[in-house]
Amino acid sequence: MVLSFIENLPSELRNQIISEYKSRERELEYLLKRKPDKYQWLEDEDVEVVKYLLSLGIFYRRVIDPISGSVEFTNRVNRLGVPNVKVGSIKLTPENLIELSSAVQEFERILNRFGFNARFFDFDRIEEFLQNIKELKERDKYES
Repeated sequence: MVLSFIENLPSELRNQIISEYKSRERELEYLLKRKPDKYQWLEDEDVEVVKYLLSLGIFYRRVIDPISGSVEFTNRVNRLGVPNVKVGSIKLTPENLIELSSAVQEFERILNRFGFNARFFDFDRIEEFLQNIKELKERDKYES
C-alpha cells in the first residue's frame, strides 16, 4: 500500500483505509492462488501494479469521493442561500471549497492522464476490480 497517500489523514480514517486494503489484498492473493487459470492474463509483475491501483481505489472511495460529494452538496445548498454549511465538524467556507475542489480536480486529472476514470474504482468485489484491470489492459493493447 502506498502509505504516503494517507500519512496526514486522521488516524481513524487512516486505520480504516489500512484495514480495508489488507482485507482486499488477502482477497486478491487468495483469488489468484485459487483460480490461476482464470487470471493467467495477469502477469507476475502486474500483481504489484494491481495492489497499487487497489490502494488508489480505496483512497478514492474513502477520501476523494466523500470530499467531492461534500463540495457538490455545499455548492447546491449555498445556491439556495443557506450559509455556514458544516460537514462533520468542519465548516466549509468558500476558501475551503476552492481548496477541496482543487484537490478533487487534481486527483481526477492524474487519473485521466493515465486513462482511468472514477468508474474504474467502482467495485464491490475484487473480481470486479480485476475485470476492470483486464478491460483496461486489453484497451491499452488494442490502442498500441
